[in-house]
Amino acid sequence: VEPPFFVSGWLLRGEPNPRELGGAALLGPAVPEPLYDLVDLGAFPALVRFGTAAVQGELYLVTRDDLRRLDAFEGEAYTRAPVAVRGGTEAHAYFLRGAAPAGAPLVASGSWRRYRAAKLLL
Repeated sequence: VEPPFFVSGWLLRGEPNPRELGGAALLGPAVPEPLYDLVDLGAFPALVRFGTAAVQGELYLVTRDDLRRLDAFEGEAYTRAPVAVRGGTEAHAYFLRGAAPAGAPLVASGSWRRYRAAKLLL
């Protein structure tokens, strides 16, 4: 059995790509320890290490097949690694490889949904 998988951007329910999760079962909302940040890369966000935000997302129960599909979908720009979720849950998430591009806006609220909704109103 694979560790739960944390998503915080375009794989969230209601966002463009949750179908990439296949038949993964939603475990519920989750917030990692404030050790990460979420940045805006344009059409999608990226989770980065060494931050301070309370990034909001969802946890899913995934299979090895789900992870292979997700790895292919996320491609070379992201790496799958452990993420510490509040409440003591050890999960995995995709992190941007390397540093965020210079000038990439920080999603200060930690919520891609809230940030994107506000961005659409501008």
